[in-house]
Amino acid sequence: MTLEEYINNLQECIKENPEAANYEVVYAIDSEGNGYEPVYYLPTLMFRDEYDEYHSDEDIDDSDEPNVVCIN
Repeated sequence: MTLEEYINNLQECIKENPEAANYEVVYAIDSEGNGYEPVYYLPTLMFRDEYDEYHSDEDIDDSDEPNVVCIN
């Protein structure tokens, strides 16, 4: 999913359920929904390399451009 698709879905959710704008945001701790935790952090741009390893700002060298958004 792209960031644009994610944002569009959030906007549609608010349009259909305006009260949701004031709901707390949580994330599933695994793909099976075995638990949920609050979202604490703002989105962060990161770099995913050819080995599917993720690197934050401090790990990215000058030749690496961010190519993913971390949402928590």
